[in-house]
Amino acid sequence: MTRLRVQRVNELIQRVLAEEVTKKLNSAIKGFVTIRSVSTNRDFSQADVFFSVFGADEDVAQAQEVFEEARANLQTAVGREVRLRHTPQLNFIFDDGEGRAARIDRLLDEEKRTREESGADASAS
Repeated sequence: MTRLRVQRVNELIQRVLAEEVTKKLNSAIKGFVTIRSVSTNRDFSQADVFFSVFGADEDVAQAQEVFEEARANLQTAVGREVRLRHTPQLNFIFDDGEGRAARIDRLLDEEKRTREESGADASAS
Protein backbone atom coordinates (compact mmCIF):
# COMPACT_ATOMS: atom_id res chain seq x y z
CA MET A 1 0.00 0.00 0.00
CA THR A 2 1.45 3.32 -0.98
CA ARG A 3 1.64 6.44 1.14
CA LEU A 4 -0.23 8.27 -1.60
CA ARG A 5 -3.23 5.94 -1.23
CA VAL A 6 -3.26 6.34 2.55
CA GLN A 7 -3.09 10.10 2.15
CA ARG A 8 -5.96 10.10 -0.36
CA VAL A 9 -8.12 7.92 1.89
CA ASN A 10 -7.39 10.16 4.88
CA GLU A 11 -8.31 13.26 2.89
CA LEU A 12 -11.49 11.66 1.58
CA ILE A 13 -12.60 10.63 5.08
CA GLN A 14 -11.84 14.16 6.29
CA ARG A 15 -13.93 15.67 3.49
CA VAL A 16 -16.88 13.31 4.15
CA LEU A 17 -16.82 14.05 7.88
CA ALA A 18 -16.54 17.81 7.32
CA GLU A 19 -19.61 17.69 5.07
CA GLU A 20 -21.55 15.63 7.60
CA VAL A 21 -20.65 18.00 10.43
CA THR A 22 -21.72 20.98 8.35
CA LYS A 23 -25.00 19.39 7.25
CA LYS A 24 -26.11 17.49 10.33
CA LEU A 25 -24.17 18.39 13.46
CA ASN A 26 -23.61 22.15 13.22
CA SER A 27 -26.80 22.98 15.08
CA ALA A 28 -25.96 20.51 17.88
CA ILE A 29 -22.47 21.94 18.52
CA LYS A 30 -22.16 25.36 20.14
CA GLY A 31 -18.65 26.35 18.98
CA PHE A 32 -17.21 26.49 15.48
CA VAL A 33 -15.89 22.97 14.72
CA THR A 34 -13.25 22.07 12.15
CA ILE A 35 -12.15 18.58 11.15
CA ARG A 36 -8.40 19.27 11.06
CA SER A 37 -7.06 15.92 9.88
CA VAL A 38 -7.60 12.18 9.76
CA SER A 39 -5.00 9.52 10.37
CA THR A 40 -5.78 5.88 9.55
CA ASN A 41 -3.79 2.83 10.51
CA ARG A 42 -2.23 0.54 7.89
CA ASP A 43 -5.27 -1.68 7.32
CA PHE A 44 -7.80 1.18 7.53
CA SER A 45 -9.60 -0.44 10.47
CA GLN A 46 -9.12 2.62 12.71
CA ALA A 47 -9.22 6.32 11.93
CA ASP A 48 -8.19 9.04 14.35
CA VAL A 49 -10.20 12.16 13.56
CA PHE A 50 -8.59 15.34 14.88
CA PHE A 51 -10.96 18.26 15.39
CA SER A 52 -10.70 21.75 16.79
CA VAL A 53 -13.35 23.95 18.36
CA PHE A 54 -13.33 27.71 18.34
CA GLY A 55 -15.22 28.59 21.49
CA ALA A 56 -15.21 28.13 25.24
CA ASP A 57 -13.79 25.09 27.02
CA GLU A 58 -17.35 23.84 27.62
CA ASP A 59 -17.87 23.85 23.84
CA VAL A 60 -14.97 21.40 23.44
CA ALA A 61 -16.48 18.93 25.90
CA GLN A 62 -19.90 19.34 24.34
CA ALA A 63 -18.50 18.79 20.82
CA GLN A 64 -16.72 15.63 22.01
CA GLU A 65 -20.04 14.31 23.37
CA VAL A 66 -21.86 15.10 20.13
CA PHE A 67 -19.18 13.28 18.11
CA GLU A 68 -19.38 10.24 20.39
CA GLU A 69 -23.19 10.14 20.08
CA ALA A 70 -23.04 10.55 16.29
CA ARG A 71 -20.16 8.08 15.76
CA ALA A 72 -22.35 5.35 14.22
CA ASN A 73 -24.03 7.75 11.79
CA LEU A 74 -20.69 9.28 10.82
CA GLN A 75 -19.15 5.84 10.26
CA THR A 76 -22.12 4.94 8.07
CA ALA A 77 -21.56 8.09 6.00
CA VAL A 78 -17.85 7.25 5.63
CA GLY A 79 -18.72 3.68 4.62
CA ARG A 80 -21.17 4.94 2.02
CA GLU A 81 -18.74 7.45 0.46
CA VAL A 82 -15.34 5.79 0.86
CA ARG A 83 -14.91 2.46 -0.90
CA LEU A 84 -12.94 0.26 1.49
CA ARG A 85 -13.24 -3.38 2.43
CA HIS A 86 -14.17 -2.39 6.00
CA THR A 87 -15.32 0.95 7.31
CA PRO A 88 -12.79 2.30 9.82
CA GLN A 89 -13.80 2.80 13.44
CA LEU A 90 -13.69 6.53 14.11
CA ASN A 91 -11.90 7.89 17.17
CA PHE A 92 -12.49 11.60 17.79
CA ILE A 93 -9.55 13.48 19.30
CA PHE A 94 -9.52 17.15 20.24
CA ASP A 95 -6.61 18.95 18.55
CA ASP A 96 -5.59 22.06 20.46
CA GLY A 97 -2.77 22.98 18.10
CA GLU A 98 -3.93 26.57 17.72
CA GLY A 99 -4.31 27.02 21.46
CA ARG A 100 -0.83 25.63 22.10
CA ALA A 101 0.61 27.88 19.38
CA ALA A 102 -1.04 30.93 20.92
CA ARG A 103 0.34 30.06 24.38
CA ILE A 104 3.84 29.56 22.94
CA ASP A 105 3.64 32.93 21.14
CA ARG A 106 2.51 34.60 24.35
CA LEU A 107 5.38 33.03 26.33
CA LEU A 108 7.91 34.07 23.68
CA ASP A 109 6.58 37.63 23.72
CA GLU A 110 6.83 37.74 27.52
CA GLU A 111 10.40 36.43 27.38
CA LYS A 112 11.31 39.01 24.74
CA ARG A 113 9.85 41.85 26.87
CA THR A 114 11.69 40.56 29.92
CA ARG A 115 14.99 40.51 28.05
CA GLU A 116 14.39 43.96 26.59
CA GLU A 117 13.56 45.34 30.03
CA SER A 118 16.59 43.73 31.64
CA GLY A 119 18.77 45.04 28.76
CA ALA A 120 17.37 48.54 29.25
CA ASP A 121 18.03 48.30 33.00
CA ALA A 122 21.64 47.22 32.41
CA SER A 123 22.34 50.04 29.95
CA ALA A 124 20.76 52.62 32.30
CA SER A 125 23.22 51.71 35.08
